[in-house]
Amino acid sequence: MPMLLGNRPSARPVTVGELRRLAMSFIGRERVDQAFASALGPATAPDPDALEQIPADAEMVGFTERLLAGCIGSASARSVLTAGLRQSGLDADEALALLEQTSSAIQFNRELLEATLDHLSQGVSVVDADLRLVSWNRAYIELFNYPVGLVYLGQPVAELVRYNLERESGGSEEEIEAAIDRRLHHMRRGTPYVYERHHGDGRVIEIRGHPMPRGGYVTTYTDITGFKQTEAELKSAYGTMEQQVARRTRELHATMQALELAKQDAERANQSKTRFLAAASHDLLQPLNAARLFSASLGQRAEDFAIDDARLVRRLDHSLGVAEELLSALLDISRLDQGALQPKWSRLPLTQLLDKTERQFSALAERRGLRLRVRRLPLNIRTDPKLLQRILFNLVNNALRYTRSGGVLVGCRVRGQRLRIEVWDTGPGIALDEQERIFEEF
Repeated sequence: MPMLLGNRPSARPVTVGELRRLAMSFIGRERVDQAFASALGPATAPDPDALEQIPADAEMVGFTERLLAGCIGSASARSVLTAGLRQSGLDADEALALLEQTSSAIQFNRELLEATLDHLSQGVSVVDADLRLVSWNRAYIELFNYPVGLVYLGQPVAELVRYNLERESGGSEEEIEAAIDRRLHHMRRGTPYVYERHHGDGRVIEIRGHPMPRGGYVTTYTDITGFKQTEAELKSAYGTMEQQVARRTRELHATMQALELAKQDAERANQSKTRFLAAASHDLLQPLNAARLFSASLGQRAEDFAIDDARLVRRLDHSLGVAEELLSALLDISRLDQGALQPKWSRLPLTQLLDKTERQFSALAERRGLRLRVRRLPLNIRTDPKLLQRILFNLVNNALRYTRSGGVLVGCRVRGQRLRIEVWDTGPGIALDEQERIFEEF
């Protein structure tokens, strides 16, 4: 603590007004007046002229030194008071004159800094090594809605922390003091910290503290309410999305199970159909074979029949043969479903297949008023004669069934080492959207 400036034998006692004017040269009138009004108390008249008549005691000198220390540092504050006011024969006006040039520059820099801080959206407060408030900005006051007179230069930061805790937490005195100690602990140790303060009105303030290089502590206050709301909305949306994904996954799993069951049912039905076809074809072939034996016996006696009767016997035997082949085809389908049907490759004269096709369908074409034309090539092909005949018979039969006028043409084209058999008709054709579906069974 500095000595009383009034102890100088050759100078008059220093007044509170002189200390006030000295402090204003560095700090500014508004903040100095607030600080002096708080230090002097309501009983002392705040009139500047009255302050010029009040002698300054040791406590007031120390208070002024702390004010200056918050602006120009502790060492500079001590030097200003000592060199400016305690030199022999140097009164306050002379000290002010000596410091005018320096204080003007310092004041300009301080005003520039204050203007910059006041335009920040973040609140900022700075305390000195004694944890007393030395600087702040407008956003700091607005964020915490401090009453007039509570925030002033030199105010212990503990009082501001206490005010906020009492207003927001509503805890006991012991809890509030413990919270104050935790907050001041970081400042005393010079360790940085970050935490979020949730206010009763729903606001969330992020507080970040950092130590100053030469002592003291700076704290920033950021309103992150909007960010926290967005964060909560994103978490809610993420939770909803997870629920939707889980629900869709369950639905997909249930659908897959249903499809698997349907597939199993279809496979069982197909197996039943295959077994039925095999059994029915086998049972029908037995009486048909017997009928062919009878027709063969009649054919051997055709010389005893009239010409027309002999022709009927031959047609009967041919038709029975075709029916036998159709039933054999059904039996082969059942074998195909079971994977037991293998092609039996052999050489086949192409004209033999085409002649048989013409004999089989010429009568049907004649009854329907259609013209059946077959174009032959004298070639031998390697194929399964039965399977190829069934395919060709099916194509010609369908062509005759769905053609109302005109005719059907069966032709052949050679492409390299392969032969292409084509069936053309003048019917309505097959719709484009049905052309792929009709081959699914094959």
